Amino acid sequence: MKKLHVLLAAFLITTSLGSACAPASIDCASEEVFCVGLVTDIGK
Repeated sequence: MKKLHVLLAAFLITTSLGSACAPASIDCASEEVFCVGLVTDIGK
């Protein structure tokens, strides 16, 4: 049981550190950036 707690703690630490190293979000409103998306709903 103790080994499970250690593995869970290691997993939580690595996932929290991994999300901190993720690249910054792209600003699609900027003219220098060309964003493409998939349209899934076009309304009525």
